[in-house]
Amino acid sequence: MLDRQSERAAIDGVLRSVRDGFSATLVLRGSTGVGKTALLGYAAGSASDMRVCSVAGIETEIGLGFAALHQLLVPVLAGVRELPGP
Repeated sequence: MLDRQSERAAIDGVLRSVRDGFSATLVLRGSTGVGKTALLGYAAGSASDMRVCSVAGIETEIGLGFAALHQLLVPVLAGVRELPGP
């Protein structure tokens, strides 16, 4: 991950915020081949003390609304009762 100091610093900042009890979001965007997947790998590796959820886009599910959201949430549905009320 040469020359990605600013991107890694942004990821580290988001993870630090989450560890401190805050919500945070970081959007990775760019053309094909610029290293988004490598940065996601760095983020997942840096978050070994956290639960990391991921989803993969599947072309055959393109017509199914919320297919990716379903894929993302199914593994954690058992913990929904542990969430605080509104």
